[in-house]
Amino acid sequence: MATSVPSIFTGDNYVFWPVTMKSYLKAFCLWDVVETGEDLVQRHVNPTLAQIRQFEEDKAKRYKALSCLQSVVADDIFSRIMHLDSPKEVWDHLKDGFFGSDRTRHVQILNLSRQFEMLRMEDDENIKEFSSKMMSLVNQLRLLGKNVTEERLVNKIL
Repeated sequence: MATSVPSIFTGDNYVFWPVTMKSYLKAFCLWDVVETGEDLVQRHVNPTLAQIRQFEEDKAKRYKALSCLQSVVADDIFSRIMHLDSPKEVWDHLKDGFFGSDRTRHVQILNLSRQFEMLRMEDDENIKEFSSKMMSLVNQLRLLGKNVTEERLVNKIL
């Protein structure tokens, strides 16, 4: 299975990066480590060989996921996350820093919604160019959690 490495995250277009990164981590069965963020603790006093192997495998997955996240960020972003020990901490730190708080996302949604409402097809623009601009706005809104119905899109084009 050939899986392409996600592009290096430079701080721009955060809304697209986690989508590709999440798919990449899922392809290698590492997303659960990032998502749950569970601390690895060997809970058994006298563990069986199978339990020891599972513990070692889980520990390796944690470091593989951490390595994947560290390797796909630009140097200036790496310097912000290099002190973090778990993939969950890195993921949450990047999300907070680049996706923003609920209030920030709400403002972004308002701005993009306003751009969408004001969007008009120019005289020298063809339908393909217009729909491309419109879908770019719609996709950004959807990534921020705003539902834009197909009916609304059709009305906008008409």
